[in-house]
Amino acid sequence: MSLLRRARLQVEHLLARRGAAVAAVLLVVGVLGLAAAGWIYTHPGTTRVAESSTALDVQAETHTSGLITGDNTVYPAGQRVQDRPVYFRASTSDFRFSAVATPQTAERGGEFTQRIAIRRTASRDGNVFYRDTRVLASASARNASVQTTASLDITAIENRTAALEQRIGDAGSVSERLVVSLSYQTPRYEGTKNATATIERGETWFDVATPTLSVTRDVTTTRVHASSPDWRAVAALGGAGALCVLVALLVAGLYWRRYRDAEPEPYREALVALVYREWISEGTAPSGAAERTVHMDSLVDLVDVAIDTDRRVVHDTDAGTYYVIDDAATYTYTPSRQPVDVSTGTA
Repeated sequence: MSLLRRARLQVEHLLARRGAAVAAVLLVVGVLGLAAAGWIYTHPGTTRVAESSTALDVQAETHTSGLITGDNTVYPAGQRVQDRPVYFRASTSDFRFSAVATPQTAERGGEFTQRIAIRRTASRDGNVFYRDTRVLASASARNASVQTTASLDITAIENRTAALEQRIGDAGSVSERLVVSLSYQTPRYEGTKNATATIERGETWFDVATPTLSVTRDVTTTRVHASSPDWRAVAALGGAGALCVLVALLVAGLYWRRYRDAEPEPYREALVALVYREWISEGTAPSGAAERTVHMDSLVDLVDVAIDTDRRVVHDTDAGTYYVIDDAATYTYTPSRQPVDVSTGTA
């Protein structure tokens, strides 16, 4: 109970001294808390997210086809067959190799050029010392598919390769293959992609591989997304701010009604009396208790005298004076104003 009474006296002393300032500080803190909560709610912040998208995607396929002629054929005569695993020399004419490049995704203004060429190389121990490339067909398109078709005479190709092998002799090895190249040029990208197709031959048959190629270019963009408000911070700051404003209004009302004209000194002296209550007893000092009277400046000083002389402090509640009666002198302290009564739970 004494702790509560002491805390109450401390609060009342603070209100009597600085009640208006305390209310103002609480009001400012509360308003700042509410303003901070409002700022966090209305400015939740942003999150940067990197997103990858395909800016260029071109897919190219190759195909073979041949016209079947003659009576003794494996495939139906008079028809053009396509993408067969093998073609027969005796019954195949007008053999074609084609490539089709289709932009799946491309920037506007993109230009594509596709070429079909035959390349012969001669090498020794992995080192190429001869290379010959002859373009058989070429086509270009802008923002559209590109189809390129080349007619191949397998016998003529074989004879040219054989002639090169005869010239090279045992100095190295000769290889031949078809090369499909796709060149692209867009406002952002440019380059060339190649694919090779091998030519296999037998005495009565031949086969040309049908590779595929693709050109893809990805672009990364950063998007800014609004984040959700930090509801915990909003609730904490808003609640604390509202509570401070409410307490500020209560303190201001209490100060205006009870402590606006109050002097803080009686509350301070009452607090001192409560702290040293073990040394203070209520009573009436007898007249002429000592020939010598010493007036003390504060109740604390008087209690120090009582402690030093092993005496008690007598509080004359009628006169409002505190005494310490010693053989040599009577020590007194009289508050400038009537102190607050601390003997009960009310101030």
